[in-house]
Amino acid sequence: MIAHLFNAPLGDGEAAVGVGTVGSSEAIMLAGLAFKRKWQNKMKALGKPYDKPNIVTGANVQVCWEKFARYFEVELKEVKLRDGWDTPIHVDAASGGFIAPFLYPELEWDFRLPLVKSINVSGHKYGLVYAGIGWAIWRSKEDLPEELIFHINYLGADQPTFTLNFSKGSSQVIAQYYQLIRLGNEGYRNIMENCQENAMVLKAGLEKTGRFNIVSKDHGVPLVAFSLKDHSRHNEFEISDMLRRFGWIVPAYTMPPDAQHVTVLRVVIREDFSRTLAERLVMDIDKVLHELDSIPARVTEKLIATSAVEEHHHAIVKKTAIEVQREITATWRKFVAEKKKTNGVC
Repeated sequence: MIAHLFNAPLGDGEAAVGVGTVGSSEAIMLAGLAFKRKWQNKMKALGKPYDKPNIVTGANVQVCWEKFARYFEVELKEVKLRDGWDTPIHVDAASGGFIAPFLYPELEWDFRLPLVKSINVSGHKYGLVYAGIGWAIWRSKEDLPEELIFHINYLGADQPTFTLNFSKGSSQVIAQYYQLIRLGNEGYRNIMENCQENAMVLKAGLEKTGRFNIVSKDHGVPLVAFSLKDHSRHNEFEISDMLRRFGWIVPAYTMPPDAQHVTVLRVVIREDFSRTLAERLVMDIDKVLHELDSIPARVTEKLIATSAVEEHHHAIVKKTAIEVQREITATWRKFVAEKKKTNGVC
């Protein structure tokens, strides 16, 4: 069913192969291992060295690709993509693999592209299954080297296996099968469209505050990434920290290399994130901003007083911008902690 979803060639004499995994990370390890072995077999047949494989990625890949490269001794090269390469491609469709087929069916990213040889996808993200299931799909049997597959028969029949985790439950596999059968194409499409609409509600609410730049696109995975317009008094990490008091875990992080100076907050919209929750999050963010606005004056006064004492004792040391920011953040956190103690909350 998943191979069909990804438009694998399934005509006469053609058959895609795949395996269930513990999330996309294992799927990536297996797909990368298959690529490595295919390349080594090709180099051996040509009489060429096969001890220095490499894999080419963009700079925005997930960290598990770095894990694969390090664990399986493959050189990882980060480059800008360009046309004209006759290189087999693996698509890491961790989240988008269960979004694009329903929201953007005309987008050709899957096995419709002849160089795409394998795809991984997370069942526990937008596949709508609880955590612990991923999938790796190969275009054909020829794209998965036979020597990587182990055959066992001690359960009464031949069972091919290609995994890193041999003992695992089948509940997630059954849950994935159930969701695909129960929801079907129309059901998944309705859920993904609803997620996208709720993302737009959240985006509109954040824009209405006038305090944020939206850095995510309206198309793709239903999420909203945003950053502060003005960093003179607050930063994204402070907002993320204070939102925890309202029960929200909204991660703040810096962007990949060459854009590390940009910090964003990101909210991923899932099936259970309703329009009501989107509106509530905006209200809580607004409360956090108002509370933060009341803090800097007191923090600044305290820092000025501290500097005056240091100067009086001739012990003043010129601080860098990051040191000043860390000192402000530390003082702010202490202020918030003291305020919590006086709230009378058990």
